Amino acid sequence: MKKIFFLFIILSNLIIFSQNKTKTIYRDNFTNNFMHFWKMELVDYSRASIVQDPLNMQNTALMITHNIKDYVAKGFRSEIKIPFLDSTLHRTNYSFKFFLTDSFFEKKNYDSKEWIIIHQWHSRIDKKNITPHNFNLELSRPPIALLINNGYLILKSGVKSISHKITSSKFEDKLKSNVWYTFSCNILWSIENDGYIEAKLNDKYFKNTKGDIRIYNRNMYNFLPNYFKLGLYRSNNGPINRTILFDDFYLENN
Repeated sequence: MKKIFFLFIILSNLIIFSQNKTKTIYRDNFTNNFMHFWKMELVDYSRASIVQDPLNMQNTALMITHNIKDYVAKGFRSEIKIPFLDSTLHRTNYSFKFFLTDSFFEKKNYDSKEWIIIHQWHSRIDKKNITPHNFNLELSRPPIALLINNGYLILKSGVKSISHKITSSKFEDKLKSNVWYTFSCNILWSIENDGYIEAKLNDKYFKNTKGDIRIYNRNMYNFLPNYFKLGLYRSNNGPINRTILFDDFYLENN
């Protein structure tokens, strides 16, 4: 009987070890069609298409367009998403390339109050534990957001509550048009302040006001998994239609 008991303990530990070591990998180079894991938040499918790389005739990329009146899922957005990826104390490593056209930088086409989110992780509401405060809190801000404002790339991380604040990290160099940038990120998800994010653009890290590259913050509102989004999500005061290109998406969750 003891042998059977110890065998059960060993097998249980092996199963747990195996589950902890498993990885879920998502990859899309946007060569022909979208990979099956993407879900769409678009006015119609014309807002997302596979096009020729402007700098490489032999390469293709994803082009996302958002027109100023496009309103989907309670927001001015053209986004693609992968639902429900992370979990508390799980790590996520991912990267993608993006390319901005001249329209992002023409002064006549720019409103200094306009913000444009090109990537975000979004939370889900815990409907079993809703209070008026929590409901408004979880709808207000994504735990992770990468946005463009006045030509600069800004990374916002963390949740906003009485005891937690959102960290804003502005990348030191101003963005340029017609250049491929690579954004890469490493996240530990947590409902406590031991959660963190490390992110860089090309080979330069985002830093907080203290100069830290690993930025600690609570980055989950609850135990329900956040989900990944890519595209254009804008304030409603944008003056013109916007277009952005993405390529070489890779995400590993474990």
